[in-house]
Amino acid sequence: MDQQYLIITYNVLPVIFLIIGGRVLGYLDFFAPDTVDELKKIVVNIGLPALLFTAFSSVSFELRYLAVFGLSFLVCVAFYYIGVALGKLLNIESRMFPFLMTGFEAGMLGYPIFQATFGKGELFKFSIVDFGHEIFIFLVFVPLIIRMSQEKRAEESPVLMFLKSPPIIGILFGLLFGSLGVFESVSSGEFTSVVLTMLNYLGALVVPLICIVIGYELQFSPDGLKKAVLTTAIRLALAVVIGVLLGKLVFVDLLGFDRTFFLGFVTLLVLPPPFVIPVFLNPKDDEENQFVLNTLSVHAIGTLLIYIPLMIWLV
Repeated sequence: MDQQYLIITYNVLPVIFLIIGGRVLGYLDFFAPDTVDELKKIVVNIGLPALLFTAFSSVSFELRYLAVFGLSFLVCVAFYYIGVALGKLLNIESRMFPFLMTGFEAGMLGYPIFQATFGKGELFKFSIVDFGHEIFIFLVFVPLIIRMSQEKRAEESPVLMFLKSPPIIGILFGLLFGSLGVFESVSSGEFTSVVLTMLNYLGALVVPLICIVIGYELQFSPDGLKKAVLTTAIRLALAVVIGVLLGKLVFVDLLGFDRTFFLGFVTLLVLPPPFVIPVFLNPKDDEENQFVLNTLSVHAIGTLLIYIPLMIWLV
């Protein structure tokens, strides 16, 4: 246990230090706002797809993955309706509360901490768990927020948004190449080695850039901070209980996966709500906007605080 504790701690601490470094840069106004947005584009549109493609390029598709996709999707739906019920029960006056109870920031936080903890070779397991969640985000979550907003309109269908998402493209093509054994059949070729090395270099950008950006954009305001802390506490408590009990039952006992799939499921559930939420809000609704920004920041810190002890306990 002591050795495992040290391994997990040493693997995750660099991620935490990078995020702290990003916060320091934020206090110093080191980047222009446009520069931070451009860094995000590099990560989401280039680095993360390259990382996911290489992670899946040696993985063959299995039918039991479909059960994982369905489970992740249904858990997201369940969390949303739990948020609706709790909002009424606790008299939380916010249209955004149910949205802050579901959805998980896999792209900007989940992949870095899971890769740091378990290595790139295990990253595809987290991606398999995340895939059903991504379906929920594009086909349910985003359209619901757009419909709720008075000033936002969907410019294209949710299905097209899903299929055009660079990380999804990276996963799908990686699965296709892995299932067909494309790289295995040409692994001795020098050009293949060059391509894979290039993709590995691009994928290596993901963890440091994402962590710096997350730290840079952490925001807190005393207004509504108590509600953000309450939302985070409720959500993390539900995530740990449901993730541990349901994950162990489904992934290990029923589907026969190794424990890393189970740990990927728990990792997904303890992540903050999607960082993209503020994009879809009415900019004139200051109270709701501040509630969302506070919750995203508080939850990101909460996730990092519980992640190491949680993984040590479960491993």
